[in-house]
Amino acid sequence: MQNLKLVGASGLSRFQQDALNKSVAAAANFCRFTLELGPAIRDAARYMADFGFVMMSFACLFIIQACENFYSRIDGVAEYISDVEGVAQMLKEFAINLNHGPNFQARTITAKLQRMNEVVAGGGAGEIMNGIEDEMHQQFRPVVGEEDFMNDPLWHLLDFFPEIHAA
Repeated sequence: MQNLKLVGASGLSRFQQDALNKSVAAAANFCRFTLELGPAIRDAARYMADFGFVMMSFACLFIIQACENFYSRIDGVAEYISDVEGVAQMLKEFAINLNHGPNFQARTITAKLQRMNEVVAGGGAGEIMNGIEDEMHQQFRPVVGEEDFMNDPLWHLLDFFPEIHAA
């Protein structure tokens, strides 16, 4: 995702746009799969290890971040966001109390969804990073071809939780 931010929404090649759409669709399929669990499996999922909840939240956060930065380039945004909202609600239901991990992750997903909706409603999809992107373009102009694109990480994990600072 970080590499795509450097290019900007208007600078995506057809290959990058296709890769972005496939990545978001794959994350959304994972979210949809969790939403389609039967009642017995869903009840058992409440007791899974935290890494399962983290996997769900990473998929949701990836979708939110991609839609926020590349709203006009992603096909089926409304359906993807609906799935993310469903997973956030499911995580809330999984939480035993307010201090349980799934509740924290549901609150984080909901807050980021709300921020994304505000940005999109204001007509500024992708505007949050524009100042930073412009500054990065001044200092660093990457040459991104198909091979370079595939060799670099597709997202920067620190962007998922910017409110958590390294100690």
